Amino acid sequence: MHDKATVHVTVLDAYESSRRIVEQALRAHPAIVVRRTDQVDEPCDVVLVEPQRLGPSHQMVLGDVVRTWSPVIVRWSWAPDDHRLPISYDGEVLKHHPVDSVAALVLAIARDPEPVRAAFPGDGAFGDGVVLTRREEQVLHLISAGLTNTEIGEVAELSINSVKTYVRTAYRKIGVDHRSQAVRWARQHLEPRDA
Repeated sequence: MHDKATVHVTVLDAYESSRRIVEQALRAHPAIVVRRTDQVDEPCDVVLVEPQRLGPSHQMVLGDVVRTWSPVIVRWSWAPDDHRLPISYDGEVLKHHPVDSVAALVLAIARDPEPVRAAFPGDGAFGDGVVLTRREEQVLHLISAGLTNTEIGEVAELSINSVKTYVRTAYRKIGVDHRSQAVRWARQHLEPRDA
């Protein structure tokens, strides 16, 4: 999956208008081919799932696709863990992300689906646990090293908009609002990296 030039995506959302909007955004990206839900016999690399409206027919499609293709599963919802999926997922894209950034986020998860897990201490200061993508962890490490968003973009080879997206999602996941809080959290919870 990591070296594929084209990523095949199936969108499971019971609301047709919502599904059409995200499919249109995905189709605009040259590296993405959108598959219809009835195309389970064709390759599928990623399934973008709206868990709140995952009815029985979508659950059947999801089961068929997972058994046949073992795709990367991406949650598509309004808030982290607002509804559980019947299977584990590899990443999430929140609906308040700008629609034009959804394709880039889906591709980032598809190409690096293995989440980084950071455990919290038992004091409950930040909750019981969090899952960060590798990029979110990388951005938090760079923030804790004192880099600006522009510098992070240069080091990580990301656009400034991607950096801002990773910063925003990392802040939300770790429960902070300010850079100084993110630095404190990263220094307390992430393993130090070699220079």
